[in-house]
Amino acid sequence: MKAVANRRNPRGRRRVPGSTGTPLPAVAGHLAAQAEHAIERADGKAATLAATATAILAFAVQGWQPHGCGDGTAATAALAASALCWIAGIVALAAAIFPRFEGSGDQRLTFFNHFPNRFDATALRALAREVGADPEQWLLAEAHALSRIAVAKYRFIRLGMWLLGAGAALALSGVLLR
Repeated sequence: MKAVANRRNPRGRRRVPGSTGTPLPAVAGHLAAQAEHAIERADGKAATLAATATAILAFAVQGWQPHGCGDGTAATAALAASALCWIAGIVALAAAIFPRFEGSGDQRLTFFNHFPNRFDATALRALAREVGADPEQWLLAEAHALSRIAVAKYRFIRLGMWLLGAGAALALSGVLLR
């Protein structure tokens, strides 16, 4: 459906259904900006949490000796499981910083992964023309791709936090069983 220029819509831009007149490119651009902001926040959170968790693990393991865990094997097992959960949590937080994202089946030029491997001015011009033909579609595809990256990052952060929490609970139980 092509928007038509008229008295109420002088530029002929598509409007968001049910909106008060905000053009679709402005909404799509806002969504892409919000997704970029969420990605930046997720990267900061994941990096801070991973660095803190690594420091805590290094501090905790520094004085730990497997022979000094007491008579019970339950304490040793709990502390070993705690260390494994803690390390897995750190790995999950690191994965949040570097999510694997191949994009959608739509190979429009939405982010750097869609650029050709080698510099080819003709191919880049063709991609730029394709984007320029329908900028609204491009903005929506970019917002979608960025939001998928942000969701993947937060999913890894949640997993990391659950693993760190389980590791802390197991460490506490291991210490109490000593």
